[in-house]
Amino acid sequence: FADVTTSEIRSFDSVYGDNATLFLYITILVAMVAMAAFAIVKAGRYGVVNLYTMLSYFIVTALCFAFITEGVFEVSLGTAFIFLAGLVLTNVLNAHVYSAIKAEFNLGKTVESSVKGGYKKTLLGIVDIYAVLLLGGIALLIGGAGLHTFAAQALICIVTGAYINLLWARVINYIFLS
Repeated sequence: FADVTTSEIRSFDSVYGDNATLFLYITILVAMVAMAAFAIVKAGRYGVVNLYTMLSYFIVTALCFAFITEGVFEVSLGTAFIFLAGLVLTNVLNAHVYSAIKAEFNLGKTVESSVKGGYKKTLLGIVDIYAVLLLGGIALLIGGAGLHTFAAQALICIVTGAYINLLWARVINYIFLS
C-alpha cells in the first residue's frame, strides 16, 4: 500500500447508478406487500392485524432512522437488509402468537381469554429472542469497527420489533379480534 499514489486510485459509479436507492425502496415495498398479502390470505382477520403491525413497524422504524441516526443515516444494502430482517422476524413472531391464540380459541375460550393465553404462552420465547438480538446488537455497536451506523440501525430495528411484538400487536389483537 505504500507504493500506491493518488493517480493510481480509481473510483467507479455504482452498477445501478443514481437509481440504487430507488431499487432498494422498491424491494422493501414489494417484500412488504408480499408479506401482507400472504398474511391476509393465510389468516383472514388476523392478517389485517398483521398488516397494521407491519405498517407500525415501518413507520416507527423509519422515524427512528430519520431522527435518531440523523447525520449518520445512510441508505445502503445493509440498511435494507436489517430492515427486512426485522420485518420478517416481526411477522414470524406474530404468526407464532397467532397460532397460540388460535389454539386457545379452539379449546373453547373467549377471544379475550385466547389473546391473553396466547401471549402468555409465547411471551418468554419472544423476550428471549429479542434479548439475544439486543445483546448481539450492543456487541456489534461496541466491537464492530466501521459498522457504527449499521449497528445503530440494527438496534433500532430490534427495539422497534420488540415494542411492536410485545405491546402494540397485543393492543391491536384485542381491538380487531374482539
